Amino acid sequence: MAYTSFFILPLGTKKLLLDYGWDFESEATLPDSLEDQIILALDLKYLESYLGVNDYKGDGFKVTFIKDDNFNIESVYFRIYCTEFDHLVLYVSELFNGDESI
Repeated sequence: MAYTSFFILPLGTKKLLLDYGWDFESEATLPDSLEDQIILALDLKYLESYLGVNDYKGDGFKVTFIKDDNFNIESVYFRIYCTEFDHLVLYVSELFNGDESI
C-alpha cells in the first residue's frame, strides 16, 4: 500500500538515507508530553509496542513513536495512507506553533 510519510525530529538531528531507510542521530529528544498530545488531538488508537516503539492508528494514517533506552522520544514517524491529510499537517504545524527549539 502506497503512503506519504514524514518525521518529527529534535532540532539539529543528523539525517542519513541508507539502503534500509532513514537513520537519525541526535543527543536531544522530543518532549515527553508530545506522545499524549498527538494521541489525544488525533484520536489515535493503540496498535502495539515493541523494542522502544509504540504504534498507533488514526483515520487513514499510522503514527509511530520511537524511543531510546531511557524511554525518551527520539522521533515520531507518520505514514499517511489517504490523499487528504491537510488536517494532519495543519495540526502538526500548529502543535509546534513555529517553535523550532523542539
